[in-house]
Amino acid sequence: MKKYIIFIGMLILIITFSLSLFYTESKQYQDVSQTSSEVPIGELVKSDIIRQSFIVQHNNFNEVQIYFGTYQRLNNSTLKLELFDEEKNVIYEELFNSIELEDNKFRDFVFDPVKNSAGKKFIVSITVEGGEIGNYITLWKSSSDLYKDGELYLNGNQLDGDMVFKTFYTSSMLDKLNDLLRQLPVSIVISYIVLVGGILSCIFYFIVVIYEVYKYRKN
Repeated sequence: MKKYIIFIGMLILIITFSLSLFYTESKQYQDVSQTSSEVPIGELVKSDIIRQSFIVQHNNFNEVQIYFGTYQRLNNSTLKLELFDEEKNVIYEELFNSIELEDNKFRDFVFDPVKNSAGKKFIVSITVEGGEIGNYITLWKSSSDLYKDGELYLNGNQLDGDMVFKTFYTSSMLDKLNDLLRQLPVSIVISYIVLVGGILSCIFYFIVVIYEVYKYRKN
């Protein structure tokens, strides 16, 4: 009977660990980052469109942060942020007012995770929808092309340097395990499949043991 108890305890530990892979809470991680804020782009006036392209490194891309400047004043202009994928499809858009922005601070834009985003190009676009001279904001950029995987454009004209921005992705333990498996040789992936099969077998034997214990007590 003691052996049954030890065996059942081991099975419970294995099952608990297996389930934890599927039910761990996702966490936020930084992905791409261009934080060199050497030069302001200049006051962005009505109808200006500024765009920055970049390549995401991980799956489940779900946040972009933009570094704004307010000229140390309270502005009141309408802005629209749009996020495009490689095919120019709109992934996310948001209208917001510059009155909510803080000077020389990041403003985050969070959206549903883009599942297969790793290695793909995206474009973040900010359009000035309305406002008045002396009541607009600016963005900061690097003075040279420090970020090699993207370009910065203002009204269709390429600028030197890159916008100050960060991107983030969400990931759980199971996501990280899947990413790791994609990088491993086929033999190791097969070993993983065998491991999963072993866990399922343990679950089956656990049920069998419970049944045998039940029969033993009944007799």
